[in-house]
Amino acid sequence: MARVAEIDEVISAWTAQRSVNDALAALDSVSVPAGRIYSVADIASDPHYRAREMLRDVQLDDGSSLTLPGIVPKLSATPGSHRRNAPTLGQDTGEVLREIGLTEAQIAALRERGIVN
Repeated sequence: MARVAEIDEVISAWTAQRSVNDALAALDSVSVPAGRIYSVADIASDPHYRAREMLRDVQLDDGSSLTLPGIVPKLSATPGSHRRNAPTLGQDTGEVLREIGLTEAQIAALRERGIVN
């Protein structure tokens, strides 16, 4: 697009003189589509994000709570879900070692030597 720098400069000067709400109201009054660009803090405090399940609170194994992003896209037949929390370090090592063919005795020997949890 020709004169991008000039256009950006004019828009920047115009928006610098207005609050976000005033700029959006002025643009809306002349039918210019525009919207707020949210910060993380804006997203976290917006009740619409919670209502749309775009922020989900999950319970961690230690009892604390953590806010996570919701599952996107929202599909009716396969909606997606939070199935489990991230494993702790070494939590799944035994299962992985069994899947690759190690026996319980081999896994126990590795644990005794401090190689795996």
